[in-house]
Amino acid sequence: MDVGAWLEGLGLDRYAAAFRTNDIDREVLLALTEADLEKLGVASLGHRKRLLAAIAALASAPAEPAAPAEPDRRPVAILFCDLVGFTRLSASRDAEEVHALLQRFFAAVDGVVVGHGGTVDKHIGDCVMALFGAPRAHGDDVDRAIRAARAVQAAVADLAGELGLPLEAHVGLAVGEVVAGRTGSTAHSAYTVTGDAVNLAARLADRAAPGEILAAEEVLRAARGRIDAAEVGELRLDGFDRPVRAVRIGPRATGARAAPATSSCTLSM
Repeated sequence: MDVGAWLEGLGLDRYAAAFRTNDIDREVLLALTEADLEKLGVASLGHRKRLLAAIAALASAPAEPAAPAEPDRRPVAILFCDLVGFTRLSASRDAEEVHALLQRFFAAVDGVVVGHGGTVDKHIGDCVMALFGAPRAHGDDVDRAIRAARAVQAAVADLAGELGLPLEAHVGLAVGEVVAGRTGSTAHSAYTVTGDAVNLAARLADRAAPGEILAAEEVLRAARGRIDAAEVGELRLDGFDRPVRAVRIGPRATGARAAPATSSCTLSM
């Protein structure tokens, strides 16, 4: 674990040198107390509380299971999330400031994904791709993905308030059978999934409005619980020959399906 990057994701990279000097690795980090943090030079009570909360979250996060040796087919829910207007936002800021902003955004979204039992597949520019159902399946992965999507939007809103920036996110959800396994070359490979559901989630994120969760209709059908959602109708999406029926996921955890109502995170597979 890169403790320096972890601190940067929390917006507390000012303490990275002290942690490095004192040989704080993941094992030591999980054992730190508030008194230890004071000794490390964390004078701010707010910063100590933020660090202790993040350490507790790290300790409670389930360990990632080992990826299967061979690719396998499985149903997986895919979540894509990216920042609204990131190009415009970054054009008026210093590169280091943009980097710090992305680290805070990724830390917020990744924490939500892991907290809901998902796996962060990759970061693409300002976009997060997350999996629910691979490499670990829970049986209610679609519901977990929906709850995570709502929590992501709430986390981005909280981050916007904390930083005083007009931050909003697009979120796209899809579900389908994918091939999961290590992909790449002999020099570099990584566990990921491939299939139409991946492209569909990415395209839906592209079409989602700021602060919106746009999902394929199959997500609603696959969910075990009742979902507050409004029909969007058929959307023509790049890379898909036929229109895709989509729904807009509402902010509430339960409710009836509503009557019909009438951005960019692109991945080419």
